[in-house]
Amino acid sequence: TAGYLRQRKLLTALMAFAEAHPDRRFVEEAREMSAEGLSALEALLIARRAEIGYADDEFIRFALTTFGVALRGILLTPSGRSVPFSGDATRLSKELTRMLTSYLAITPS
Repeated sequence: TAGYLRQRKLLTALMAFAEAHPDRRFVEEAREMSAEGLSALEALLIARRAEIGYADDEFIRFALTTFGVALRGILLTPSGRSVPFSGDATRLSKELTRMLTSYLAITPS
């Protein structure tokens, strides 16, 4: 999360470029690459299903999507606009992790 916040301008520009590119094939490939990253994390969580209290595959995907939407919304908030937290990357990382682990009922070891 800290890296995302440090590179906010670059990531915002890359996401905008990928979405607005005139070549629809390029846009689809960018979306597929993004989905592949999410799928890999989803597969990891599903493989460790026994350690997750809320192990419904569909809602593992929902939790990851919600996490991604929150992170993307924070990243795309232009500098200078208010964000719903102090801007402290360490705290943001902890809170997003707490949100995800709480929803999935994962008990940290």
